[in-house]
Amino acid sequence: MSVDRIEEAIRTNRTRIHVGAHEIELAEVLKQAAKHPARNVVNAVQQSLRSQPEDVNMVLIVGGAGGLYRPALEEALPNVQFETFAEPVMANAVGFYRYGVATQ
Repeated sequence: MSVDRIEEAIRTNRTRIHVGAHEIELAEVLKQAAKHPARNVVNAVQQSLRSQPEDVNMVLIVGGAGGLYRPALEEALPNVQFETFAEPVMANAVGFYRYGVATQ
């Protein structure tokens, strides 16, 4: 199975993907695959907050895989509100564009 095919399934919010004669539940595979990178993301966030995690009241989750990290982030930051954008893959590009326009 190609990475492009998996990414397409994620972008189109499909929950299953066919591999030959088999149908695979994509959500469970992605959940398992995200565990290790999610720990790295949580560690990076905690390091950047240092001793001030109480100053954070909201985390905006963007990027194609951002939603996969949300459970680990919610566990690490239980008193924080989380928001995932409807189009997380495009959120970074839109944000950079808006920033560029605003700073010209």
